[in-house]
Amino acid sequence: MRLVTEEFGELEIPENEIIYFPKGIIGFEKFKKFYVLKHQDFQPFSWLISVEDPQLHLPVIDPIHNVGDDLQDLLLKHLQNKIRKDAEIEILAIVKIDSSQGSVTANLKGPILIDYSLQYGEQLVLEDERLEVDVRLV
Repeated sequence: MRLVTEEFGELEIPENEIIYFPKGIIGFEKFKKFYVLKHQDFQPFSWLISVEDPQLHLPVIDPIHNVGDDLQDLLLKHLQNKIRKDAEIEILAIVKIDSSQGSVTANLKGPILIDYSLQYGEQLVLEDERLEVDVRLV
């Protein structure tokens, strides 16, 4: 499948790498199919791109390796029962870049869980006040 984006140009996406989000992403519920664009120029960030509207692309990051140890443990504790043993899983958090304040934060309250083996994605809402929507990245 070919996607044309303003930000990333023309992308050739294998059908087996399109992730289906039955509920969409919070705030973008009508979009169900996404692709995770990873490129060394963006590291440690990736981009979650809507296949249905390629102009919709959200910066995401692996929160497990980019937040403090206490938040890592807390996040993993909440997600462990949602992960199948034989799954090819990735956990992502949507990133907010505030250039006016020079801050980069991640939403740990609503992590995204992707199971690549099933081509399935879901954004969760975790009910723990210690996990916030604007956690500074380390």
